[in-house]
Amino acid sequence: MHPLIIAASSGAVSEVVGVVQDPADSAPRHQIVGLFYAGNQDDTLVADIASRLGVPLLAELSDAPADAQIAISGGGHQDRLRLIDEITRRGHRVATLIHGDTTVGPWVDIGVGSLVFAGVRITGNVTVGAYNQLHTGAVLSHDDVLGDHVVLSPSVTLCGGVTIGDRATVFAGATVMPGVTIGAGATVGAGALVNKDVAPDTTVVGVPARPLASPS
Repeated sequence: MHPLIIAASSGAVSEVVGVVQDPADSAPRHQIVGLFYAGNQDDTLVADIASRLGVPLLAELSDAPADAQIAISGGGHQDRLRLIDEITRRGHRVATLIHGDTTVGPWVDIGVGSLVFAGVRITGNVTVGAYNQLHTGAVLSHDDVLGDHVVLSPSVTLCGGVTIGDRATVFAGATVMPGVTIGAGATVGAGALVNKDVAPDTTVVGVPARPLASPS
């Protein structure tokens, strides 16, 4: 049983708690021993969850026990990258958490520090990079390849042979058609249907997805 600190920067901390409390059979077991508020707004919600769990809300990440692993809840890419850098500099490991209500097929590789939430379905021959967040109900089909620091929001569907570059975000309910490549740092809007490759650092929206027009 690994001691775990949750570094919380959003309301998703409650979902992370759910993953810890109901892990996949093959996943390591963790015990939550504290929360650390990593956001820049009111920490009332995180303090309330710490109280419910009966664990301390840490003032600084340096207060984490030396043997604790750290799970990162939510936040934008820059916030998570900053936290990962601090965590590793302090000698901690970013925890890999996989919910018990997941399907993980054959030849699936899930990178270190990734969070796989309830209802995620990963069929087979899929590569998930390090520090990914796969949110509730996401579907990853055969031969998908995800880079590092990728976020798939709830109910995203990757239809097979999809490649997603580092730090890309696919928002809720979007569908990415077979064989499409989404470049590093790209963003796919909620509900989009992506049937063509997306260039790096580009935002696409709509059905079918098109690049978001720049403000005039």
